[in-house]
Amino acid sequence: MSLIFKPSFHHAPRPVRPFFFSLFFFLSFFNFFIFFFFFFFFSISNASFALASSGGALDHPLPPVESFTAEDGVHYVRSSSGFFHPLTSSQRELREAVESGVPGAYISDFEFASLLDRPKELFDPVFLQTHALDSNSDDLDPELSSPSSSSPRYRHLSSIFQRTTVTAAVIQRQRTAFDNEKENFYALPRIPKTHCESNGLLHPSALDCFGFYRQPAAIRIPPPRSNLPCPLNCSGAGVCDHDTGRCRCPAGFGGSGCEAPRKRPCFKMGPDKRDTDTVSDPRWSHSRCSGICDDDLAMCYCPPETKMGRIEAAADAPPGTPPVRQGRPMFWCHLKEDRDGNKVGYGVMPYNSLFGVDGWCNALQPNISNICPCRLDGLDGMFCEIVTEQTCPNQCSGRGECNLGFCKCYDGYYGHDCASRRLGHRLTLDDSVDKKPYLKSVMESPQAAEDPPLSEFRARPLIYVYDLPPRYGSDMLQYRIESGSCVYRRFNGHHNESRFTGHNYMLETAFHEMLLTSTHRTLDPEEADFFFVPAYAACLFSLTGNNDVPGFPEGIVGSRVFASSILQLEAKRWIQNNLPYWNRTGGRDHIWLDLHDEGACYSHAELWPSIHLSHWGRRDMPHVSNTNYHPDNYSNEQAYPDHGWPRGKWLRETSQAHPCYDPEKDLTIPAFFPAHKHWSSPFLGFLGDDENDAKAGQVVAAAARRRRPNLLVFRGNLGLNFDDPKCHYSRCIRQRLYNVSLKQEWVKHKAFYGPASNSLGDYSQMLASATFSLVLPGDGWSYRLEDSILHGSIPVIIMDDVDVVFQSVLDFDRIGIRILEKDLDQVLERVQTTPSEKIQEMQDNIAAIWHRFRYNRPKMQLDETKRLTKRFHTKGRNILVPGLKMAETQLDDAFDTIMQWLYTRIPKIHGSYDEKGVRVSSPYKKWFQVANLYL
Repeated sequence: MSLIFKPSFHHAPRPVRPFFFSLFFFLSFFNFFIFFFFFFFFSISNASFALASSGGALDHPLPPVESFTAEDGVHYVRSSSGFFHPLTSSQRELREAVESGVPGAYISDFEFASLLDRPKELFDPVFLQTHALDSNSDDLDPELSSPSSSSPRYRHLSSIFQRTTVTAAVIQRQRTAFDNEKENFYALPRIPKTHCESNGLLHPSALDCFGFYRQPAAIRIPPPRSNLPCPLNCSGAGVCDHDTGRCRCPAGFGGSGCEAPRKRPCFKMGPDKRDTDTVSDPRWSHSRCSGICDDDLAMCYCPPETKMGRIEAAADAPPGTPPVRQGRPMFWCHLKEDRDGNKVGYGVMPYNSLFGVDGWCNALQPNISNICPCRLDGLDGMFCEIVTEQTCPNQCSGRGECNLGFCKCYDGYYGHDCASRRLGHRLTLDDSVDKKPYLKSVMESPQAAEDPPLSEFRARPLIYVYDLPPRYGSDMLQYRIESGSCVYRRFNGHHNESRFTGHNYMLETAFHEMLLTSTHRTLDPEEADFFFVPAYAACLFSLTGNNDVPGFPEGIVGSRVFASSILQLEAKRWIQNNLPYWNRTGGRDHIWLDLHDEGACYSHAELWPSIHLSHWGRRDMPHVSNTNYHPDNYSNEQAYPDHGWPRGKWLRETSQAHPCYDPEKDLTIPAFFPAHKHWSSPFLGFLGDDENDAKAGQVVAAAARRRRPNLLVFRGNLGLNFDDPKCHYSRCIRQRLYNVSLKQEWVKHKAFYGPASNSLGDYSQMLASATFSLVLPGDGWSYRLEDSILHGSIPVIIMDDVDVVFQSVLDFDRIGIRILEKDLDQVLERVQTTPSEKIQEMQDNIAAIWHRFRYNRPKMQLDETKRLTKRFHTKGRNILVPGLKMAETQLDDAFDTIMQWLYTRIPKIHGSYDEKGVRVSSPYKKWFQVANLYL
């Protein structure tokens, strides 16, 4: 990828036919004339940036760049984005030369970024215009040089002309459009006004769709970059965050320079990394090991004396050196007897099944009865013989190697997704996809890191994603052991095919990845409207109890709800103690995901002013937990006085301090699940198995509505077999409704209610066949509403004082039916007596907004959607079937809907703007729309 605009002259002529020769020579002469004109123009120009300097072509003179010298002697210059950059002594001399040579000169951010960290003779038009180049100098990188150009001066000036023209044109358009308030100047592509009407279902005060698409454009500027060193260069094991000078260390390494061990020993592990007491201590643990322990992760492997055993790197090897042989994992393979036949109380595997000649640890292809589950990320196959790519956020943007969720960035790159480039590091060509073509299905370019930006404009909200310490993020992924936990995708097989995992809380990593690659992300916290905190509290649910590490607080293994709330609290306090952004608004512009079963019910009160995105919109206060799983009951007392949590404190500061959800500041959002989960939806093109249905022009909207032979359906866990004497599960709704369905003989009315064992075939086909679908709670939230909407079935919602997904932004009275919990015996009557006109209206309304309830991103999700629609798509369907036109677009999907909601909230958090784009009633200064507007 070239860093500059290469000159378009001196292309080799293509072969032409004889009768084109005259035209060819005429165009060649014309090109030469144009080149001579531009070269002459630049030779006589005294202004480095003529179009953007005072007295230039712009209607209004642009302000000079401000500067000051700090107490420590460092000279700072404020660029057009409004934030200050430190200058080295040589750069300061250059700046002073420019200011003295061209009074009132203006440097755009495009050019200023070049001034700071690229060879000034190569990229800086201001310097080149005020200081003649030595015609004998040639310091261009050969990769960036034009082989047909002989003069360095010619190459420089040609490149400068194109870059200066582009930058000046951007500023000209922005100023003209902003001053004249032209309607065709917006950050996003124009859409018809009817697009946002959505049958009048959106509440404009809560979600201003049309305002979002008509917002003024914000100019895209190069991301700020730094070059702060880190202690010990992170010992070669970690990654230096050059913005803060802190090391990010992988599992197993700690200390300021990743120089100290940070271990996660297996349960009952001794100094030799083996179990100390296999016979007398019968306690089972997820991390108890019958082989040898990798105490960086608490992962068990076959011991080194076996043929498939793990052999560690030499003791004097550099930190981060991989093992000589990884070894075959022994996940959940616990002995039931030792070598001498003594009984082991916690295991089930015979000794010879693991360590015999044909056992798991000695045979290349062990007997089928001797196989341990192969669930470790990075290994696949019946015998763990296939090495696969491991799963990381956006696969480290192709700029690093993935280590079980931790990105070990290549030199010159940093960040938890390796998106940031170190100041002074030359941009390198990315060949990761050429080496690993399977990454094409999952990896996307981190647009916020583009330098120079590949597009001119962007839209708000602008969101800064925190780079948290590994303890709150990547440690969770490295400790998860099971490849299907926490993440939404994994690689499988010899060809590294990407597959969805189906994890309940996979939106946590999916949403994080969506933000990392979104146009709404910014790498400059000073211009951010919101701050996203990627603390993996839901992922912690998969880890708690498996091992003593991680503990929240450290050293404590409490309940999952207690641990996840402390994780978030620690992350918040780390932000507050190390960065200035929380205190600017008291955290009101910070975003947290609360995806566990009962959402933010037990979030700590210190976090409550923030925005909480969850699946559970419970509004009653006071409230108590409704879970049937006792360890997750957040109403239980949690007391650890030696760690600062005496009896009563945790309850007072969490569930007793606030409701689970506040519709004034929080949002209930859809769960994430793969597109194939609703493969039978008419909105993806499936309208039945009849071959005649696939004929072009034969499918009409009315037919799509009629093809629902069943009145009402629900399939799921009814809680009938739970040890739940107080009937906590589902608030006893599912249990009571089961009795009602039997008493009223629902099945005679084509109303099917029950567990999977006695319900209609495929779940997706069942939902697509029903006019109505029940939406009932589980231990907390369930994805029944999304199931219903995405299949075009009318939701029948039964859960008092709970806002369902997007209820605060949509008129749910026009797309579903609400029934009180006390009226369960009226469910069948209500759906039977709903007028056909009302049913048709609700179905049409669902078709207008169904796409807002599914995430059509990241890339892997969009690709799967397209495969499904291609399978069923016939010419004409996208016109005749309601809602089908939105199947293959990311426009207004669930992620877009959340962004539109956040955009609508900006004035409520940060104040409003006057007619010049200057924020009023704002708690702190922030960059807004036009490059040269300063607050």
